[in-house]
Amino acid sequence: MTIEADDIAVFLEEASELLTDFEQCMLLLETLPDDADVLNRAFRCAHTIKGGAGMVGLDVLQGFTHTLENLLDQLRETKRVCTRPVIDALLASSDVIRAHLDIVRQGKNEKVPGQDEALALIAAALADGAAASPVAAPPAPAPSAAPAGVEPPAPPPVPVVKAADPRPSAPEPRPSAPDASGRRQEEGSATIRVPVLKVDRLINLVGELVIAQSMVSLEVGQFTAQRLALLQDAVGQLDRHCRDLQEQVLGIRMIPVKAMFDRFHRVVRDLSTQTGKQVVLQLEGEDTELDKTVIEKVTDPLTHLVRNAIDHGLEQPDERTAAGKPAGGALTLRAYQRGSSIFIEVEDDGRGLDRAKIVAKAIAQGLISPSDTLSDDDVHQLIFRPGFSTAERVTELSGRGVGMDVVRRNVEELKGKITIESQPGKGSRFRIQLPLTLAMLEGLSLRVGSEVFLMPLLSVAGSFRPTAGQISTIGERSEVVMVRERYVPLVRLHDLLGQAAGDADPCKGIVVVVDDGDRTVAVLADELIGQQQVVVKSLEANFGRVAGISGATVLGDGRVAFIIDVAALFELGQSGKVMPRSGTVEPAAVQPPESTSFTTPAGSPS
Repeated sequence: MTIEADDIAVFLEEASELLTDFEQCMLLLETLPDDADVLNRAFRCAHTIKGGAGMVGLDVLQGFTHTLENLLDQLRETKRVCTRPVIDALLASSDVIRAHLDIVRQGKNEKVPGQDEALALIAAALADGAAASPVAAPPAPAPSAAPAGVEPPAPPPVPVVKAADPRPSAPEPRPSAPDASGRRQEEGSATIRVPVLKVDRLINLVGELVIAQSMVSLEVGQFTAQRLALLQDAVGQLDRHCRDLQEQVLGIRMIPVKAMFDRFHRVVRDLSTQTGKQVVLQLEGEDTELDKTVIEKVTDPLTHLVRNAIDHGLEQPDERTAAGKPAGGALTLRAYQRGSSIFIEVEDDGRGLDRAKIVAKAIAQGLISPSDTLSDDDVHQLIFRPGFSTAERVTELSGRGVGMDVVRRNVEELKGKITIESQPGKGSRFRIQLPLTLAMLEGLSLRVGSEVFLMPLLSVAGSFRPTAGQISTIGERSEVVMVRERYVPLVRLHDLLGQAAGDADPCKGIVVVVDDGDRTVAVLADELIGQQQVVVKSLEANFGRVAGISGATVLGDGRVAFIIDVAALFELGQSGKVMPRSGTVEPAAVQPPESTSFTTPAGSPS
């Protein structure tokens, strides 16, 4: 029997969901150790993975999950309480399955290191539990002496780890009639699995429809025939239906962040055990929906932030008690939507960022000088520098300075930004702002020469027309402009984008300020056309990688407009590598302007 690649892909996705559910069951069993329903759900997860592995010919994985299923069945039949060693062993087996799924994605079907050891660990834990279990003692009274399913009196106490599930009073709801795989389904809802490639093609077609509708609207705006009013009304209806269709199609890729958040129960549990800290994980806004592609790419940055919060932010129980705090630290993952952006926050109630320690480390590494005057936000952004770490020693969790810079780089690749709020002794909050989807973009249209370019609105802090007193030249090439009483690098988009040289006088153009927290650059364009939502087209997939350009779109008049790569602007602004130009304007004496009309676009961060 030939196994299709699509069948393997469907199995891998389904197995990953089942494995996450299996781990959630294990964590629930730490707070509800005698819950037979949870144990049955875990058994069904293993059983379904085994069946799926057999269907696609993964005999190695099928054999492992079959043995795991037998051990779980043994645990169910003996009706023993799930002790911590048993749960640790079962979680180790889930790590083996996850590792096996990873090598299957690489086209392999072989044993995973530690596979036999994981099964032996479960068997040993079950054997130890049988020796200590009151059920394994001499025969109990006849079944009629007590209702079925009731445990013998006075069972041994079971330790409860708060990191496993901080909400034991509100256990996860379970359906009265679960499906064969044991996965929960909402009443009245149904799902269908569709390959992502088909969804992408559908989204692309809808994008073409939106572009065509924009072209029609543009022509109608210039139409002067007698029946113009009726035509405009018809186009208006087309516009509404087109937007509704676009929203519905884009919604196909939108999934709740709950699936991503649930993974962190296991992460927090392991880190809590490793560091000796008591951590209570709280999840908020789990129903917030985000593009599936964005969720996949933001998981790693979130993992770094969670690890950083537990290792650096939260204190040891004795230290928290001495400071008048609860012994268990609170770690909150929160998601919510504002406008066309999704915000994901990682918040802890720990010690907060140590400003003095960060500044001292930055001075020691030569990132700043002792005479520099930095705001709290400037200091906080230093932790995103490559190789920067305030850890006194290198551990398995931190100390090498290779985590937070990766976080910012990954967030920027998603066209997002990250900010920090921190109070000494009260905790820190890391806020990630992301676009709802990578298929659409809210941007500012800028005219540069005869071409139109788009600047992602998420990075735009404002715009203004400069005066002569605000522009200064450093050396022969680099320019700076005064923005809110500080100078920032000025980049002429004509130079960056290879357009014909515009007017040499920057006071006749428009300056757009682009900011991502610790980095600010001002770009000079000829004209600010306006704000609009566009369909993003990939250049790399259809043409090739272009420096300074992150994508393209088609405007209502049929012209192609390129989307500016904000990261390239920051690199250019910091390096000062601006192409020489003719007719440089000599700056006036450097002094703060008396007044500047600074416009912040709607929907952008203030």
